[in-house]
Amino acid sequence: MGSRSCDNHLVEYTSGRFLCALRLHPLRRIKVEALAQAVCHPARRTVSDLPSITKFAEGGFNRVLQATFADGYTILARIPYNSTVPEGVAVPIEAATLGLLRPCHIPVPRVLGYSQDHKNAVGTAYLLLEKLEGIPLSDQWFGMDNKNRVKIMNGSFYYRKDLDLSQHAIPISGQPVVPSSDQIVIDPTAQHQWWYKERALLDIDRGPWDSFSACFEVPAQHEAKFCRQSGKPRLHVERYLRELHNFQLPKPENHIRLLAQYLKLAPYLVLPSSHRLSRPVLRHPDLTLNNILLDSSNNIIGNIDWQHAALNQSEQESIRETRRTRIVHFYYAALTLRQMPDHSNIFNRAGAPWEGDPLSLEYVIHKVYKHWPMSLVDEDATSSVTPRGCPIGFTEDEIQRCEYDHGKEEGKIQELREMRDLIGTDSLGCIPHEQSERSLEVLNAIKAGLMEECNTETERLALHRYFPFEDHEEDE
Repeated sequence: MGSRSCDNHLVEYTSGRFLCALRLHPLRRIKVEALAQAVCHPARRTVSDLPSITKFAEGGFNRVLQATFADGYTILARIPYNSTVPEGVAVPIEAATLGLLRPCHIPVPRVLGYSQDHKNAVGTAYLLLEKLEGIPLSDQWFGMDNKNRVKIMNGSFYYRKDLDLSQHAIPISGQPVVPSSDQIVIDPTAQHQWWYKERALLDIDRGPWDSFSACFEVPAQHEAKFCRQSGKPRLHVERYLRELHNFQLPKPENHIRLLAQYLKLAPYLVLPSSHRLSRPVLRHPDLTLNNILLDSSNNIIGNIDWQHAALNQSEQESIRETRRTRIVHFYYAALTLRQMPDHSNIFNRAGAPWEGDPLSLEYVIHKVYKHWPMSLVDEDATSSVTPRGCPIGFTEDEIQRCEYDHGKEEGKIQELREMRDLIGTDSLGCIPHEQSERSLEVLNAIKAGLMEECNTETERLALHRYFPFEDHEEDE
């Protein structure tokens, strides 16, 4: 291999440029020589057999480096960004999840080694995986008929050795006889919202939980505790919606009130033990087209990127990619959530971080109230926990006001989607290098057009200070 000093290309984000200052933090300074040694050990090869280490991919939480040996054998090193929280658990979770899945004949990469934090010779946490060969589903999707598409779409795990002895953990049954340190266990969740900013400092139960009631209630209790201890009035997280709220800073006290209403509903979200959805299911956290590998007959031969698994170029190309993403999301959502839409929507909103959004949780609570009782279509279910009447209530004026405000927000969000499609950017504001000049021209044209349509000082202020595609501080 050539120079073994840290190559800036391996460290810096090079997949595109950002229109605004929503940043992906760089990697720690990698000691490439040490990484080469780490890769060679499980491959039973020497460093002289390794001509190069190159960047393979960049995602929302990791960069992937590719080590290709002279004989063609390839190992991938997944390296989390510095911003990935909580530090030290993302890598062992993915390693344990893959270790659980492979004996079940699920086509996932083989783990060759890992280090859970930066306290090693390489200087960063890493996960070494044997590279799976296959065709990404994203390359095949538009050539498939619906029959083939449906065919394809049909707590966190750790090794006990990666946990403190004091941490509560639940063993997974049915494992082969192995030393206790190599047992796979369920332990506290590492999902981002539980560790976001000051939430990492909260003394609260992060699981694992052995009852549905705890699973439904604790996330809301966690966020309510954060709001009481550290929550502050803040502008809406979505800059394009701030004008609708007159640039006011919603207070966390209102969110606490909504969470209290949710907690009155939570006991009735519990599934009957006879319901087929009451069995815990391991959910892939990011089932995008690029994470599914196919053979030439459209059979799935690999599923990759299990890090946050939890128990429970031209304008035309940009349009095609947008459609492709939405279509696959439709199939996935339709096949996995159609039996419990009210349950999943309200649960997800109640556990989401408080970010100045005064409406989303209120709207889904009102929706549950309007459609009470919540029902799960399942012929096998023999019991129900639905009460005679809804434990919360609203006036007709409150419901109409909420629906009106939500409708206005939806209209603005649709405008934002259309602008993103025209500019060719994703939700983080990232655009490919090759289309950056064109994207900036479209962006400037959109802003100029909007400025011409401004009729009030409020509209001009919104466009000047909060245009969504310009630099801003995350915590403004």
